Amino acid sequence: MRMRSRLHVRGDDIDSIAEALSSDADIVVIDLVGVKGEDARNAIVNKLENVEDRTVMVRVNPDEEDMADDLETLSGSTTGIVLPRCEVPVSIEFLSELLEGIEELHGLEQGHFRIIPEIGTALGLERAYDIASASDRVLALTYDEADLARDLGIMIPKEDSLRPFVARIVQASRAAGTVPLD
Repeated sequence: MRMRSRLHVRGDDIDSIAEALSSDADIVVIDLVGVKGEDARNAIVNKLENVEDRTVMVRVNPDEEDMADDLETLSGSTTGIVLPRCEVPVSIEFLSELLEGIEELHGLEQGHFRIIPEIGTALGLERAYDIASASDRVLALTYDEADLARDLGIMIPKEDSLRPFVARIVQASRAAGTVPLD
């Protein structure tokens, strides 16, 4: 899987999703955080129904109840999940178990869905290696610059202010055998 470029698109903007799916981006990430309502999720499901030869991931809500709703949008054309504000390895283990059931439900090969944890807190940063190595499903490790800066108390991130923290994420990712994504 090529991961040179990622295009993030809001899940409540169906036209933008269509444009993203026709783009040259290596990975299209549909952000479901904040998307509410069954109609919005059904529109996403319909848009992804016939997608082929694309790496499509969905960024889910990190709390368990909303995450379960978000996972209902998954199908065989979805490659995996981006899990924001991931702080503990048990979140990856929990998500992995849910994905096993979804794969079985859709008749997909076990391990079809991959996970990209997104570090956005000091606690997640401290546990980055354990998060990255929590499951064979973890494909890569990334971070949310705004969330991480806010949690670390960096009010206005300057160009290099997060560099030492990002270096820790890169180190943890490589040590766990995953790909660090900027």
